[in-house]
Amino acid sequence: MPQSRKAEIVRWEVLPGLPGEGATPKHFHMGHPTPWAEGLVVRFFRADGSEWVGNFQGRQDWSSKVMLWPKADSVVVIAMDDFYLVDADNPDNYVTVDQQLLVDDVLLDDDHNTLFVAASEVVLAFGRDRQLLWRQIALGGYDAQFQTCSSGVLTLDVEEELGGERKPVRLSVTDGRLL
Repeated sequence: MPQSRKAEIVRWEVLPGLPGEGATPKHFHMGHPTPWAEGLVVRFFRADGSEWVGNFQGRQDWSSKVMLWPKADSVVVIAMDDFYLVDADNPDNYVTVDQQLLVDDVLLDDDHNTLFVAASEVVLAFGRDRQLLWRQIALGGYDAQFQTCSSGVLTLDVEEELGGERKPVRLSVTDGRLL
């Protein structure tokens, strides 16, 4: 196991709201609505004992999730369907996706080198440098949900019709092509 870096996030906790004392929280937003509204509030604890609080803007009250991605020195946050991929060493450096996408889930590949993001009809893949590797929009359905990722194959299922039966879809981890 690699040695801990001082900035490495070792744990996190969701707070019931913005704290009334301590350092000013970092505000994460996608541009609309105003970045000063309260969203998903998370406290992150670093290996060196320091901590910071993030206020992650969201639009809906559906999907929220927090995940550490140590291999990329990143934090992954879904805040009420909005996606944030944050540099753990420099939280002011973060990546979001198109505002039209409502993000439901994230999944790492076997080696934790690639992060997959499911947003209704789209799957996105990000590398450890937090850059977009590929985007697959030809899933043939809606409400993409991850199932597994193994041996270079990402398996998910989608609804052929909204509210209808689900069908499996398999994608190449490398380039997102349909298999």
